[in-house]
Amino acid sequence: MEMINLAELTDNGKYRNLAGKERGINARVHFDIAKLDDTDTNVEVEIPDFIDGISSSFFLGLFTPSLDKLGSRERFLLKYHFQAPQEVLAQVDAAIRRWEAIRSS
Repeated sequence: MEMINLAELTDNGKYRNLAGKERGINARVHFDIAKLDDTDTNVEVEIPDFIDGISSSFFLGLFTPSLDKLGSRERFLLKYHFQAPQEVLAQVDAAIRRWEAIRSS
């Protein structure tokens, strides 16, 4: 299993919120997620306890191409496993629901 640790984006815990589509896109490049999308390997996404929030724009910058490629919430969550505080997992869920709404419109 591959591992992505979003703590790498926080300047050693200095930043407690991850926001902004551009930052998400830059994180996608940093973690080479496009390459991970093309493998059969599952990916664990570690979101440390000190992260208070992840905006939908950041999450969608990071994962929209992955969601599009995999085509559904279910297939995406089978590949990408999120380890995070419950309130952050709720934000991840909200971002995926936003992608679903955009996709169906």
